[in-house]
Amino acid sequence: MNSLVIFDGADVLVRAADYPSEAIVVSFSALLSRLQGASSLKGFGENAFHQKQCSHVVFISKTNHWWQTDEMDAALEAARAWLARHRDGRVVSTYGASMGAYGALMYADDLGANHALALAPQFSIDPEKVPWERRWLKAAARTTFIRDDMHENTRGWAKKFVVFDPYSDDGKHAKLFTNHQVHKIRVPFGSHAIGNFLKSTGELKHVFNALMRGRLSVYKLDRIAKRASAKRRNTDFFYNGVMAYFGRRLAIHHRTHAAIVELALARNKLNAKAHYNKALSAYSMGDVAQAEQSLEKAREIKASKMFEIAHIQRFLDGDLADDFG
Repeated sequence: MNSLVIFDGADVLVRAADYPSEAIVVSFSALLSRLQGASSLKGFGENAFHQKQCSHVVFISKTNHWWQTDEMDAALEAARAWLARHRDGRVVSTYGASMGAYGALMYADDLGANHALALAPQFSIDPEKVPWERRWLKAAARTTFIRDDMHENTRGWAKKFVVFDPYSDDGKHAKLFTNHQVHKIRVPFGSHAIGNFLKSTGELKHVFNALMRGRLSVYKLDRIAKRASAKRRNTDFFYNGVMAYFGRRLAIHHRTHAAIVELALARNKLNAKAHYNKALSAYSMGDVAQAEQSLEKAREIKASKMFEIAHIQRFLDGDLADDFG
């Protein structure tokens, strides 16, 4: 079945498809990469919804606006009209990761959803509200925050499930969600890419099945998180999360960070993030030659994100020396 375009603006595209499924999922797309063009825009989980024949509405951002656009009123109205015609008493859940998770929480009540499933969401990216958040400063600088009252917009009756790594900066965001309708599911060292972590442990399919059947609950998600944590040492994502945690604390934990890096490389010598972290660790200990060698290895593997390579290169160039202080 082909999706029906129900709204198409300059900033937001909304598509929908109806199947004889138990529930309806409304997803919000995550951050656009520099490699994505307008012709390749896909809804978050859209392919899987079609494959599993799950009714869905997908909100697709055309720019990284964090859903702060005047078009949202019209886009939401189009989605509500479609849901009114097709809901037929079914459970509706919003869903997203990172920027998409922000949207899933912000608009769940507006859409009359029963649930919101948010993987590693932000409470806000507005520097006025989260001055410690530096991951999306460029996006924040381009954004006019016209609807960013997360506390007010999560007060409604939809149950909101925030799945997060308490040892990453996402844990700081999670602490800001204080409404009683927000339920927090901890996945230690799952990192910001918590969906990938759950997938690597074989548990994401259980999350997805509960979502598509409209059967999300604290008990079910907590059990899934605990099973994933029990299997985490078998995945690179766990070691990447631990390296990231100690990597932010190199000034006092550089030896622990170095030991974790070696464990990660012992498990998988082709873990580009481990080589990147080895470069970071080596530089913090003054071994520039080893840092350059490890950075080159990360480049060869071609799995490390370009911003990470550029970041460590700036360390080698001396641009960010104060960050170790």
